[in-house]
Amino acid sequence: MLTDLSYSALEYVAFNLREADREEIYNLLDTDSPLVFAWEAFHAMQNKGRGRIAWHNGRPVAWIGFIEMYPRVWQITMGGTDELPKVVFECLRWIRDTIPELLAPPLNGYRLYCDARVGPLHDEQHKFLRALGALPEGPARQIGKDRGVYQCYVWLEGENGFVRNDKAVLGA
Repeated sequence: MLTDLSYSALEYVAFNLREADREEIYNLLDTDSPLVFAWEAFHAMQNKGRGRIAWHNGRPVAWIGFIEMYPRVWQITMGGTDELPKVVFECLRWIRDTIPELLAPPLNGYRLYCDARVGPLHDEQHKFLRALGALPEGPARQIGKDRGVYQCYVWLEGENGFVRNDKAVLGA
C-alpha cells in the first residue's frame, strides 16, 4: 500500500535502511544522520516534488519520490528497509503513473535522472531503473565521501521512449 509522504514514516525508513541504500545515500550527503536525511528528504519532496511511502504489514518500508532539482529537470529517489522487495511493484506502478504528470503542463519536464551506485549490492537497482526505461548516461564516475562509483541513468524527452506523440511512454 502507498500513502502520502509523512515525516514520521520517512524517518522510520531512514533509521532502518537496508545496507545497499545506506551505502549509496550517505556517501552522497555531508552527514550520516538518519534524522537529518529524513528531514531534508521530506522537505525536498514536499516543497519541490512529490513522494509516497510504501507500507507492508503495517510498517513503512520504503519511500519513492521525485524532486525538481533544476527547472524542468527531475531526480528520482527511492530507498527502503530490507522489506523493500515486497513493495517494489507498487512503487514501480506509481513511478509509471507519475512520470506523465512531470511532462505535462505546467511542469513540462524534459529530463529525469537517477545516480545509482555501482557494485554487487546495487545490481537490483540497476535492473529496476532499466525496467522503467532508463538508459545509462556517459561513463560511471567516482563521487561522494568514499569516492564510490555511480552510474547516471536518464529518461530524456524524445529519447529512450520517454515521450512519443505527446504521451509519456516507458520502456518503449
